[in-house]
Amino acid sequence: MGKILALMCPGQGSAHIGMGEDLYQTSSYARTVYHFADDYLRGYLRQILPFEHSDLTLSSICFEGPRELLELPSIAPLAVFVTSIANLRLLEEIAEEVEWIVAGHSLGEYTALVASRVLTYQQALSLVLIRTRLMVHHASRINGAMVATLGLTEAQVAEICQKHQPTGVIVMANYNCPGQIVLSGDKLVLENACQDILRLGGKTRELNVGGPWHSPLMQPAADKFKPHLRRAKIASPTGTLYLSGTGRKVSAPATIRHHLRIQMVSPVLWEKTIRNMLRDGVTDFIELEPSRILRGFLKRIKS
Repeated sequence: MGKILALMCPGQGSAHIGMGEDLYQTSSYARTVYHFADDYLRGYLRQILPFEHSDLTLSSICFEGPRELLELPSIAPLAVFVTSIANLRLLEEIAEEVEWIVAGHSLGEYTALVASRVLTYQQALSLVLIRTRLMVHHASRINGAMVATLGLTEAQVAEICQKHQPTGVIVMANYNCPGQIVLSGDKLVLENACQDILRLGGKTRELNVGGPWHSPLMQPAADKFKPHLRRAKIASPTGTLYLSGTGRKVSAPATIRHHLRIQMVSPVLWEKTIRNMLRDGVTDFIELEPSRILRGFLKRIKS
């Protein structure tokens, strides 16, 4: 039996200095991706960057930093998305006319939509920019966060969430792999829940993402995003597309549109997605740059 290859598309937490520079240097296709993003985002970056950095482009921030700018929640999602698309274009240059099997983690679903030709790169970049602006704006008005839990079972984490839900918003937002679940919600509620996690022998780590993504707290941003999705031209996927919000394959544009409408407030079922891909016969995975995080999850899921 031959190998069946799938792509994994990373989310916001993958940003690091130097990401994509090798792609830029080796592929004209990748350079075109960055040049388009630099031009498209020039006005946006001038609005949000400090005066002394107002002449920076997205590609220069990706390649050279500074880190404090790259990791901003207003920049990191765009940097990760553009870098992943640059990597995708390099793969397409090598393997022409391939119909990918693909899944994306959170933000990475927009990369997956480009890989499966549901959206064009230009469409997806526009939506990622709007999504980023809405999420960052709303997050600045609330006191929310995300915390990774390590070393506990899903049942243990669920019990802790249930205990603290009467005091505020706390949900299981990312089911990444056995032993790692990310919580999202009110920061004070998360801090109290972390004490229970530590008492049970687990570990916690607050994620530097900028807000309580994939929780009900993001509903106002999701509502403002809906008109933009309603106007988006969404095609049927080529190849095989898995949604990490359901863990299942999808082919209907209406289903994809609905999922994007609720993605900000819905959990990422990454472990379920990967298990279904393995069950469906996928044997090998390529993780797009700039991440190595998803291959770590994959190893835990397969073990």
